Amino acid sequence: MRGRPILGFVAGAFLGLFVWLDLWLGGIVPSNNNLLLPLIIIGAVGGIALAWWAPFGRKRLTPAQPPAAGGGEG
Repeated sequence: MRGRPILGFVAGAFLGLFVWLDLWLGGIVPSNNNLLLPLIIIGAVGGIALAWWAPFGRKRLTPAQPPAAGGGEG
């Protein structure tokens, strides 16, 4: 497995929690709504997926070529 899936899980779970908290404090969702657990689960799964997919766009580095023998200074 690539990336950091445990960190992605924790970060995603906190993201879901804080999205719910923001919706609740904004008055969009009532406090007795059952939206908390699905948002945490969706955030955790999304965090694991992003952690597995990361690092985004990193290219594989090829080893540097050694300098050519025989010098070149004149």
